Order: sequence, then C-alpha cells, then structure tokens
Amino acid sequence: MTQVDAFRNGSAQPVVFPTVKRQLFDVGNGIAISGVVRGKMPPDFLMVHGLASNALLWDGVADQLERAGRSSLAVDQRGHGLSSKPDWGFDHPQLLEDLRKVMASVSTAADPARYIVVGQSWGAAVAALFAQANPETVAGVVMIDGGVFDLKEHFRTWEECASALTPPELSRFSYMDLADRIRASHPRWSEEALRATLGNIEEMADGTARARLGRDHHMQILHELYDYTPSKVLSGLDVPILALLAMKSGELDAGQRQIRLDALTKETGLRTEIFVDGDHDLHAQYPERVAQLLLEFENGIREAA
Repeated sequence: MTQVDAFRNGSAQPVVFPTVKRQLFDVGNGIAISGVVRGKMPPDFLMVHGLASNALLWDGVADQLERAGRSSLAVDQRGHGLSSKPDWGFDHPQLLEDLRKVMASVSTAADPARYIVVGQSWGAAVAALFAQANPETVAGVVMIDGGVFDLKEHFRTWEECASALTPPELSRFSYMDLADRIRASHPRWSEEALRATLGNIEEMADGTARARLGRDHHMQILHELYDYTPSKVLSGLDVPILALLAMKSGELDAGQRQIRLDALTKETGLRTEIFVDGDHDLHAQYPERVAQLLLEFENGIREAA
C-alpha cells in the first residue's frame, strides 16, 4: 500500500514534518513574500489564500497532503500575513509577478517543474490568472469557493460592489471580542483553523483589532476582482480545472447560481465538487476532504499524461 492509498483508506499513521518552515522570498524592490514550505521544493501544490486572509489557513490541508508524500508552498500574498506591505503593487499583474518570482526561486530553470495551483475565494481567481500566464509550469487549477462567478452579475457597477463589500472598521472591536466572534461563528472548526483565521488581524497596544491588510489595498484588490471575468479566463486554460464550491441546499439544481455554474461548466470543461451548506473557507472547515480531492485531482492528471 502506498502512502496515497493509506491516506485514502484512513489508515496512514501520523508522521513528523521536519521540513515545515517559514521562508521569505525576495521579489525585488525591497519586498519579501512570506511562505509556509512543506517538503521538498519545487512543490507539488502552490496554495494561494483569499482576500484579507493568510497562508496559515492552508495548514490543515497541507499537513494531510504531506502525510500522503506531497509537498506544498502556501504564500502570504503582498500586503497579507507576514509578507511586506508596500503602498503599491496590488493589481493582478504585479501580484502574479510576485508568485512567478517565488516559484522561480524554488524551481530549476533548466527543467521547470509542473505543479497544481490551488486558490480560495479571490485566491481562486489569482490561481486561474497565474495558470493563464504560466502555462509551461502549471499542470492544473483548483478553485475553492471562488473564481467561477462574475461579480458583475451581482453588482451592475463598481460603486455598488464597493458599497456592499467594503470591509468593516475593525477598530470598533477589541481584539478579544473579535476573536470570540470568530470562534462563535465557526463552532465546527478545529483550533488550528481558528488560530489561523485570527492571523488575519493584529492586536493593537490599546487592545483594539486591526486588519493586517490595509483598507485601501483591500479595495484595490476588490476592484481587480470586479474586473475579473471567469468565463474569459477559464475558457482560455488548457489544463484541468476543479472547483470546490460551498452552496446552500436551496441553490442546488434549480437555483440561479447553479444555472450559471452549469453554463460555465459547458463552456470551460470545469469539474465541480459541491459542499452542501459548507463555509466559504472550505479548506479550513474540511481539510481532510479537501486534501483527498486534491490528491484525486493530481492522480487524474498523472494518469492522463
């Protein structure tokens, strides 16, 4: 029985992860991108978090993948987590260039490795755009509850989108109160996932909370996402695409969201896996199931090669 078989059958024994480490990647102009490295580089999986999130949300999935003998690199995108927070460079082209430089630093130029890019929420759109820009190295794309629905279908104008999705001012809350709210809203999450989510905010000297991603930069990225057109990007990809989506039971089959998803699937060849009534952060809520689906996706790519 291989490690992958043991993982799938639930019989894999716990293993030690001596290769887990934080690493800073220089992407130029004095900017460093922080990453969580597991296993031998280049990675089998590149993991990209969502808007105002951080790399630690991938810990549960990455641990399961390493039990199956797979390596991964989860990054804090510019302005997020422990990465540099410059005042510029929050457009998609620059963010993609950050990722390209990170991957170039862990790959062999003479024989570039192919890997699967996994993104969640806004990170799913980044993953698809990165695959579009780097077809020679990306073997597949996994999109977790993001990257497949067009914001323009919900908001006629950018102004409407900005008004609805501007983040709250966290300084209204104490850090401890906000931490309690996060815990209360995710009663089924592991302690590991809750701690990772708390990594999205900082506790200030006066006890109040502050988002690690500045509000102005948050809105710049949201504008980039508003301009992202899923059908245009996904139809141009020449690699397998898997979407893991959280959908309410009432949205299935007859819901408008399902209808739009069916149309996109026909147009792009997208394969979907639905988590009924799942949370937006599926990777934090269901790390074992998500990891298993990633392994199955990877095996399918290998078998087709």
